[in-house]
Amino acid sequence: MIGSTVVSPSATVHDVGIYIIKDLTMKTHVQRTASCCLATLHQLQSIRRYILLSVVHSIVSALVLSLLDYCNSLLIDLPLQHLQSVQNAAARLIFQPETL
Repeated sequence: MIGSTVVSPSATVHDVGIYIIKDLTMKTHVQRTASCCLATLHQLQSIRRYILLSVVHSIVSALVLSLLDYCNSLLIDLPLQHLQSVQNAAARLIFQPETL
């Protein structure tokens, strides 16, 4: 209770761009980061044929790889298959042959 207001604990906290769940694991953060990055890569895939490869590199670096790198020191000793799959998808997008 705070005054007359009942305050209940939250299962997930989002602070400074990091999601932490009640048992202090980063599972939610990893899942949400991977989901956001894969959505960005999917959108970029749909316009890739219309933009220069150098622009694709810049967008992937700015919107995907920077998100993966943000606070990655907190992810020590965690299973990171989701984030690895994002990196693999980014590499496939950049290095796939041009199709017109």
